[in-house]
Amino acid sequence: MTDPTRDEEKRLVEHAKRDPREFGALYDRHFQQIYRFVYSRVREQTAAEDVTSEVFMKALKAMPRYQDTGRPFAAWLYQIAVNAIADRYRTLRPAQPLEDFHDLSVAGPAIEEQEIEDIALAMGKTPGAVKLLIHRGVSRLRDEAGVLRPLD
Repeated sequence: MTDPTRDEEKRLVEHAKRDPREFGALYDRHFQQIYRFVYSRVREQTAAEDVTSEVFMKALKAMPRYQDTGRPFAAWLYQIAVNAIADRYRTLRPAQPLEDFHDLSVAGPAIEEQEIEDIALAMGKTPGAVKLLIHRGVSRLRDEAGVLRPLD
């Protein structure tokens, strides 16, 4: 025996795959549940609206590639929502401070005059760890400043 709701959903999905204008029916059917799910995670109305909007935009763009795996269409939307929420938190997360490298840079020009071993001793680290910190710090500063490395 077939589930009429599932059959109707399959029909809506097939129509939306062929014609993006048909996606509105799926949007109407699933908007509230996806919005509630997103809101329960981000706990802020404007953010929930933005993320939910992004979920449906991504779904609309991906509709031609959607494959029915036997799971409800909503499961696919929920997965897009989970990814969109993770993306949002990733962009909101503050950049990792360059703490150890900052410790080195506070010393200013004096560092240029010191041996790696002396810096390592002052920081309580091995010379290899100091070299690695300097390398990572300089690389990160280049990345953040958008400086391209010269070709060797």
